[in-house]
Amino acid sequence: MASLAAATEEPIPSIEDKVEDKVDDKGGDSSDEEMTGEGGEAATKKKKKKKKKKKKKKTGSAGNNGTPSLRPHCRLLKEDHFTDYYVAHGQTEPPTRDITQLFNKTYPVGVIQDYHQEFNAYRKSSEEKLAEDRIHEEEYNTIREAAEVHRQVRSYAQSFIKPGIGLEDMCTRLENKNRELVKEAGLERGIGFPTGCSLNHVAAHYTPNSGDKVRVL
Repeated sequence: MASLAAATEEPIPSIEDKVEDKVDDKGGDSSDEEMTGEGGEAATKKKKKKKKKKKKKKTGSAGNNGTPSLRPHCRLLKEDHFTDYYVAHGQTEPPTRDITQLFNKTYPVGVIQDYHQEFNAYRKSSEEKLAEDRIHEEEYNTIREAAEVHRQVRSYAQSFIKPGIGLEDMCTRLENKNRELVKEAGLERGIGFPTGCSLNHVAAHYTPNSGDKVRVL
């Protein structure tokens, strides 16, 4: 009876106490006294370093000072090609910001090819032709905006397209990413037509319908 009385005198642990014990057993937060004891400073630094590593992994290349670093699966691309090249322009990885947020209404010009025929050389020296080009500059800028969307979505596609992926899933991801980056707005902005795939004997105009089970080989 004495031993039973002694046992009943101890307080019965509450549910909260049990939960805290489990957290500590699984490596949860220690008490302030333990953290300030011997080795506490090292444990704190290790914990901060772990959190920082997790955060860096989540943000990807965009968190790496805007330096592209992701290589594509395709072996045919050049060594200096990165699928996340757009992080240098302030884009996220994967890309989620629409193009209007990255550029101040002036989009990358790209490569301008020179006229190599002599009879077309006057197009670069004629004031009339140069003035005509300036008149259409706003139209050219709109085309460059669409080109930059295409460029970013193409690079994004190279990061996940590989053997085994279903064509339906691939095209859905591409089209949704186009809508997102171009900031779709009804008939004013969006995708022009479904994604075209080159499927064996079909040169270019094959596109999967809903439920299509074809996969990339």
